Amino acid sequence: MGNALMNTMPAPKHSDNERAQPLYARLRPLARNLPNDELLARMLASWRAGFGVLPACMGLSPETYRYMLIRHFSGIELREEAASRIDADPRRQPERADLQSLLLDHRANADISEAWMADIVVSACMG
Repeated sequence: MGNALMNTMPAPKHSDNERAQPLYARLRPLARNLPNDELLARMLASWRAGFGVLPACMGLSPETYRYMLIRHFSGIELREEAASRIDADPRRQPERADLQSLLLDHRANADISEAWMADIVVSACMG
């Protein structure tokens, strides 16, 4: 059954990956070998290429977004916005808070980036 489902899913377009690849290639050498460097590099590259629903600053505050970039990818400068995104519906705030609590309650507490990842994932879910 698993293979049947996989065969019905569209394969990613090579052009989609190609749009994100240049930034990803810039980020990887700047990574500081911290937890979540790889995931953040992939998320940043795809977000900047216009994929997904993340709002400005990937759902982080502008200050946190800039600090995340400095901490994980020293020397990289990126605008705080990618393609135009719509901010989350404020009526979904209780759902947002519940999801954020769930993610934070189950993190490893190994690095501050875990809290940022939770914020980014919650923002994507609300988008």
